[in-house]
Amino acid sequence: MIRRHRENIESSGGEDFDLIGGILLFPTITHIARSPSGIVASALLRIPRSAHIASAIVKALVYFIPSYIIYHLVRLIMRFPEHAARTTAALIKSPIGVKEVLFLAKDEMDMITDDKWGEEIWGAATDPGTNSKDTINSNLVFFWGQHDAWVARKTRDDLIKARGYRASLKKTTSLSSEDEWKPTMLIDEGRIPHGFCLKHSEIVAEKVRGWVEDIIYNHHEI
Repeated sequence: MIRRHRENIESSGGEDFDLIGGILLFPTITHIARSPSGIVASALLRIPRSAHIASAIVKALVYFIPSYIIYHLVRLIMRFPEHAARTTAALIKSPIGVKEVLFLAKDEMDMITDDKWGEEIWGAATDPGTNSKDTINSNLVFFWGQHDAWVARKTRDDLIKARGYRASLKKTTSLSSEDEWKPTMLIDEGRIPHGFCLKHSEIVAEKVRGWVEDIIYNHHEI
C-alpha cells in the first residue's frame, strides 16, 4: 500500500490522500516457514496434492454431520468463542474452504521468505515521506507477541536489529537522533497470542488506540 501510494504520487505529481502511518499487528515479515507452526505446515504442504487430499478427507468426515454439531465440537475441542466457532464450522462445511486455506498457507510458505520491502517502505533518515507533512517511516508501528507460533524469534529479532527501533511498551526510552526515522517495533510483555482476535481483541484495540493517537499527534506536529 505504501509502495503503491508513493508510485501514484510520482506518476501523477499529486496526492489522492495523506498516508500518515501504519500499524502492523503480529506480522510475519520474513521466513514464515522457520516459525514453529511454519515448520510443521511447510513439511505437510510439501507433500504432493496435500491440499486436495486433506480437503477430501475433511469433506468425507463431515458430510453427514450437521453444522450445529460441528459448531459445538469446535467450541468444545478448540475452546473458541461463539463467533469464531460459527465461522470455523461454516468454513469446514463449505465446498472448497479447507482447500483454499491450505493453498493460501502453501503460498505464504513460498512467498514470505527474505525481506522484500524496499527503502521506499523502510525509509531512510533523509526520506521526505509520502506527503508534504509527514515522514511515513517514522510512523510505522510493529507489534509482536512474546511467543508467536507463526513468527520465528530469531527472524523477528534480526528484523528489529536491522530495520527498527525497539521501543519499550512503558515508553520510558527516548529516541536518539539516529533512531528518529526508524519504525517503532514492540514485543508484547504479556501472553497475547497470534490469534488475538479470538479472545484478546479488546486488549489489542486499546493498544492500537494509543498508537493511532500518537501517529495523528506526530503528523500534526510536523
